[in-house]
Amino acid sequence: MNKINFNSLNLPPVDIEQQRKRWLNLDIETSAYVMVFFLVLFLSDEEGGRAALSLQFDESLFSSLANLTGDDYFRYLCPMKYTHMLRYHLDVVKDLRTHMMSIDFAYNELLNLKLKQLQTPDSLPDDSENNTPSHSDKVEAIEAVAV
Repeated sequence: MNKINFNSLNLPPVDIEQQRKRWLNLDIETSAYVMVFFLVLFLSDEEGGRAALSLQFDESLFSSLANLTGDDYFRYLCPMKYTHMLRYHLDVVKDLRTHMMSIDFAYNELLNLKLKQLQTPDSLPDDSENNTPSHSDKVEAIEAVAV
């Protein structure tokens, strides 16, 4: 397999200005519920539906990452397969939080692959290396994220 270009993983530092006085100091989950409340008020039905269905992008993204890296672990990361199906319990914030955690988990896994590729420039490392988690360890970590 050819080397993967990881240049897009370089992110600028985020300045969260912790010393700044804010009107509300909300935790991330409460902030997400407030954000969803206002999105429901201001988005049209069509825009809201498109936003909700955009989470199905995860499935094709993780499938593509699995194909690119040769690591089927990414296929198990997809938290919301077939999100276009009707569900009786729809907690948008929970789905959004799971989506964010899965993307973050995948990002960190790609950073690990980048490090391993730098250490062994001839090829991508395989799962036989001692410091690579086993498939069952990865599945357990994903299940913990989804809860």
